[in-house]
Amino acid sequence: MGRGPGGGTLQGTLDDIFPKLLPLIFTLLCWWLMSKKKVSPIITMLILLVVAFVGSVIGFFGAATIATAGA
Repeated sequence: MGRGPGGGTLQGTLDDIFPKLLPLIFTLLCWWLMSKKKVSPIITMLILLVVAFVGSVIGFFGAATIATAGA
């Protein structure tokens, strides 16, 4: 369920290997940016927003398909 014709989503594939790995990676990325690189929390949230948007648009995160006109 939730797997597309391309073989599945990134989260689904990672869950098969190590459950909840993708959220852990993003949490550690946020921690690393804010503590080691001294990036503000606002900039960190904007980075995550851009990554989520781009990943959804290109289908990397297995987002629902965007409805097209006439469909």
